[in-house]
Amino acid sequence: MDIEIRSYRKEDETRWVRCRVLSFLDTAYYDNVLREKEKYENSTIELVAVYENQIVGLIDIEYELEEHTVCSRGTGLGGMIWHIVP
Repeated sequence: MDIEIRSYRKEDETRWVRCRVLSFLDTAYYDNVLREKEKYENSTIELVAVYENQIVGLIDIEYELEEHTVCSRGTGLGGMIWHIVP
């Protein structure tokens, strides 16, 4: 099985949303449905895992270039994982 890990692209949006929704089906978050991918105010790392032209995993991390713009605890720069589907 060859899974490609690459940066998210705008044309991935429908498949990204579908992957996220499917990951929530059997959880307490089943009704937390987004109709479009969130956009972030700060710098991000947005990756997708692609298998046979389907997105089968994803991770979105928003990170700081200045303290306390994303994270509110502690000192130093940090980041927040907003979405992850293994």
